[in-house]
Amino acid sequence: MDKRIITMVLAAVMVLTIFASGQAAEKARRRSPQKTVVVEEELTKKLPSPMRLHKRQLELEERKSELDFERQMRQLELLERKADIKLDKEDDEHGKYYQGYHRLKGRAACGIFLGLTLALHILLAIWVYQDIRKRNAGSGLWIVIALMSGFFGVLLYAIVRLGDIRQDQT
Repeated sequence: MDKRIITMVLAAVMVLTIFASGQAAEKARRRSPQKTVVVEEELTKKLPSPMRLHKRQLELEERKSELDFERQMRQLELLERKADIKLDKEDDEHGKYYQGYHRLKGRAACGIFLGLTLALHILLAIWVYQDIRKRNAGSGLWIVIALMSGFFGVLLYAIVRLGDIRQDQT
């Protein structure tokens, strides 16, 4: 407890001394720039020896805390890098499996889509064929168009057929 009080008193004296020396140095600078260095050196020499020691001790402690902080930050950066490297290794080991799985899943979905599209085209072509046979009109060209273009070809066939029905009615 006594050391803390002494330290606080010494720190207060030091602050006051530095403040006073700063004001004196400022006045000296205003008078003549050459005398400034001399005045500051004289004021520094006038500081009591324990004050200079305490000031240096505080500077050393501050520097030590800065170095400790930098060291801790470096350790954290190293730990972060190690964790990144570990994750990269795990991704390399497991990534091939997951990547292959997703590729297989995508290929399966694409295959299903293509299969459904092909089935739809075939069903539409069958409908066109049955309609042509039922009406005894048209040609096999519409079946090829329905197979190749799917829904749009059947839509075109239906429009032409509606035109044929209107002609037959008149």
